[in-house]
Amino acid sequence: MQQATATTISLETPSAAEKPAIKAAITIGLAGVMWFMALSGWMKSVPGSVMVKRQNVLFNSDSSIWLDRMIGNARSPEQMIHPLEIVFWRPPCRALGRMMRLFAPADEAAILGARLLVGLVYGAGVAFLAFLALRLGVELPECVLLFIIYFLFTSNCTAALPEHFGISNGLLSVAFAAPILLNSVTVATIFLAAMGVVCGGTTITNALYPVAAIWQYSFRTMRSRMKVLAAAIPIGLAGFLFFFLTSYTIHHFVSG
Repeated sequence: MQQATATTISLETPSAAEKPAIKAAITIGLAGVMWFMALSGWMKSVPGSVMVKRQNVLFNSDSSIWLDRMIGNARSPEQMIHPLEIVFWRPPCRALGRMMRLFAPADEAAILGARLLVGLVYGAGVAFLAFLALRLGVELPECVLLFIIYFLFTSNCTAALPEHFGISNGLLSVAFAAPILLNSVTVATIFLAAMGVVCGGTTITNALYPVAAIWQYSFRTMRSRMKVLAAAIPIGLAGFLFFFLTSYTIHHFVSG
């Protein structure tokens, strides 16, 4: 962490030397978007398939009920676990679905929009990781081979589905890479705080990483870190106990 932090780069004003790396990272990210779209289609995220009619068809993916919330008006049965996912992801999902109507029937376009949303967020995470790798000295041919392997991970079969897995993957990848690339502690702290809301709003446990990253990057001395940790532990335990006692969903997941 300390070595990576020492090689921070400004994202605000990229130099001429950084522009090829940015272009390469964007290209890899766009390749990721196309791959995840193709993969979700191959996994039968299409109208009428079992994948969009039933949950837990692949691993414990809730793609069918996620689509009911994003495309339709269904209420979330797991509101405490995904507290702001409808606020964050329903509007862009529907907007992309309307755009897809230019190329496909309405029912197919709606699912295509949801698949594209996941692909774009997931692809953004890939682009940030690729840029980080390139700026930390990985050569372009090696970086391309590295992300070919990344795209062939078996877990992508689940993450590419229209659901929160791929969105969470993309968001957490951005939250991991951006603070290393930013050259301002203040900007990194603000960014991580915003990512804590977005990541935690999508899936509540995802907020742990941005919060831990703030602890890592924003508090440089061990004394300040210990003070924050001493305050955070009782607050975290109290929050967990409150949700465990008041939310059936969280109680069910923890007990199970």
